[in-house]
Amino acid sequence: MMHTMRTTLDISDRALAAARAYAASEHCTLGQAVSHLILQSETATTPHGFPVFPGAPGHVITNEMIAEALDDE
Repeated sequence: MMHTMRTTLDISDRALAAARAYAASEHCTLGQAVSHLILQSETATTPHGFPVFPGAPGHVITNEMIAEALDDE
């Protein structure tokens, strides 16, 4: 039995959109999708140690999007 906890997250619009797309593609709730992606990040790494996440179907990450995200920091 999986224990769940209700909480509030402050995440970017892009992260929310990606999580919603993943939830829709997997036919699960948003909470289940976020939980799965977080837990998956613990084990999904490249040989260089960077986490690898599955892409949302039809969602492309461009160099411009990465540059904009880095500028937000």
